Amino acid sequence: MEEQGYRNGYATFWNANILTELSDGTIDVWCVDTFGPRTPQSPDLYRWLQLRSHDHALPTGRTFLVWTTQEYDLYAKEDFAYLGELLYQDDDFVVFDVN
Repeated sequence: MEEQGYRNGYATFWNANILTELSDGTIDVWCVDTFGPRTPQSPDLYRWLQLRSHDHALPTGRTFLVWTTQEYDLYAKEDFAYLGELLYQDDDFVVFDVN
């Protein structure tokens, strides 16, 4: 993600903090409860175990969304018009651009 110019993203609880740590803090990931009918412009933030600044400011610039394949299979039934380009997919994760 860093090589592609992404510095901000969204992920659900079990992945958000791990992604920030794995990047040594160069990628900042907002922890969301779920996206459901919400969009990255109005996410349902999980207000626990993440930076307090995330309560007041949403990501700027190129932003990604990471789902596990299980989450994607569950949420893919919805119409997520905000999902842009598929950036990465393997057996474990699906990553989209959400700009």
